[in-house]
Amino acid sequence: MITQIKTNDQTVSTNNSSFVVFYARNITPWKNNESLSSEMRAFTTSGFLMASRWDGRFGFFGGFVDGNETNEEGAVREVKEELGLEISINDLEPICSHNFPMGRDKTLSSHLFAVEVSSQTLKDYQKLLMESRDFGDEIMGSTVILTESLSNGRKGLSQSLKLPMASSVLEEIIELISVKELASKESLELSIEKANLKL
Repeated sequence: MITQIKTNDQTVSTNNSSFVVFYARNITPWKNNESLSSEMRAFTTSGFLMASRWDGRFGFFGGFVDGNETNEEGAVREVKEELGLEISINDLEPICSHNFPMGRDKTLSSHLFAVEVSSQTLKDYQKLLMESRDFGDEIMGSTVILTESLSNGRKGLSQSLKLPMASSVLEEIIELISVKELASKESLELSIEKANLKL
């Protein structure tokens, strides 16, 4: 959808894009690692699904909003195309929006929505992706990112934040974790520090 905004006798066109991130709580990443203690195998954390894009960068499922679609309708359609999944507008939780100037008279507004699912459903979506319309074209694969920094920041989120990301995705990840409380404030700060991020 393109909206027209008039400021100081200048009309600015705004294109909208919408993205969806699926997240889960109570993921037990080490439950099948028999070399670990029972306490470690019972460790739980949160995580979210990221798409490996055609351009070698990581991002969320989504893209440009078409025609007269609302941002939410665009998000639902893009998830169907890229993940092969039908979701409801009512499932979407707004997380954040970012505006990007695109020349003198154009702006891109990017909107992130979240959907909470179970940890098993997150795994199922990874398999589902391979049957989607856009698999092998716009989407090359997916990965689950854990929201904790582990081993004093040598593993987990701190390393995942160093992956090549699409525009504004790093900021969106931090917003997601903060808004939905997917990790403690201390753990998130450690991840940002260990990833040497300047936000």
